[in-house]
Amino acid sequence: MMKIIQITDTHLMQRGTELLGLNPYERLDACIASIIEFHADAELCIITGDLTDQAHRKAYQDFREILQQLPMLFHPLVGNHDPSKIFSEVFPEVPLDKDGFVQQVLETPAGNFLFLDTVEHGNHWGSFCEKRGAWL
Repeated sequence: MMKIIQITDTHLMQRGTELLGLNPYERLDACIASIIEFHADAELCIITGDLTDQAHRKAYQDFREILQQLPMLFHPLVGNHDPSKIFSEVFPEVPLDKDGFVQQVLETPAGNFLFLDTVEHGNHWGSFCEKRGAWL
């Protein structure tokens, strides 16, 4: 059996900025500390967007640095607040498909994971267009 961790909607902003009265950095730091203390035996950590709240490059860089603490492989995915251009510049190892979508198949001993990019830039909802369907 494969142990997998999922983190979602971290919404990092500029350091020191609160979102809905909470500090996203403090919350992510606490989450990472908990994973290290109680779940270091996990084989994979999947982080689903929204990784940042306002797509600040520095927030993505901070996010990457924070994730480096994890003792397992981590795989970040975009959400509707995550423009693929900035995301791909900070996470160049995460592939784009031929249409520029951040989606892929991740093969693991437990089975394959399909990661779909449903970001519709300029909107706060997802989209599943013909190009995405053809990839699938």
